[in-house]
Amino acid sequence: MENFLYQLEIKTLGQVFTPKNIVDFMLTLKHNQGNVLEPSAGDGSFLKRLKKAVGIEIDPKICPKNALCMDFFDYPLENQFDTIIGNPPYVKHKDIAPSTKEKLHYSLFDERSNLYLFFIEKAIKHLKPKGELIFITPRDFLKSTSSVKLNEWIYKEGTITHFFELGDQKIFPNAMPNCVIFRFCKGDFSRITNDGLQFVCKKGILYFLNQSYTQKLSEVFKVKVGAVSGCDKIFKNETYGNLEFVTSITKRTNVLEKMVFVNKPNDYLL
Repeated sequence: MENFLYQLEIKTLGQVFTPKNIVDFMLTLKHNQGNVLEPSAGDGSFLKRLKKAVGIEIDPKICPKNALCMDFFDYPLENQFDTIIGNPPYVKHKDIAPSTKEKLHYSLFDERSNLYLFFIEKAIKHLKPKGELIFITPRDFLKSTSSVKLNEWIYKEGTITHFFELGDQKIFPNAMPNCVIFRFCKGDFSRITNDGLQFVCKKGILYFLNQSYTQKLSEVFKVKVGAVSGCDKIFKNETYGNLEFVTSITKRTNVLEKMVFVNKPNDYLL
């Protein structure tokens, strides 16, 4: 029964607690002095380490004594912070509690959007100019179709200055793999990460690149449908072939094959 309740809390509240080593590392990314918010405090992993920080936790069973027991989406936006840090809840949209779902704003989202994405948006809105957001989340928001509008908005608001992929190691038991830890700075438009990568947004997908630009494939290659002749014994011809094609044997032999290419439908081969 206890295990069932634990799984239910993970499913509906996204309730998984942050390991100490992750808390320690995330705190090293904190640059700003000033007031701090932990919007999903859980058992207070960050609050224990941060003096005078504001904590918010929705679950009264675990809410730390020095935290506000409330839904983060009820917290007024006029409360602005220099640093927001934490581990937002990972909850599929269909499992979000109705009492929370009715408070969500969907201008950047749809009914596929995980709860942690809504946390990212609201947290950024609570940041002062040059405020920092330090979160651990799933990696998939970088390229997910459900976060395209969010990513474009994030890019307009500032720069992800630090980005650490944790690979497929299990940070949380029975919960999300492929996590990342990132630091976002509001109003920073340097587009450069701490390790010199370019922070780029293209069509709602976020990239970290060694170069400051992206190049279209069409600028380097002619991209066409592969050669489908319908009669290779006639069209594939080393003697009369007038155009070279990449074919199925090219990968194996590194050899292009010559084929007869007809430009005009009225041309005759025989």
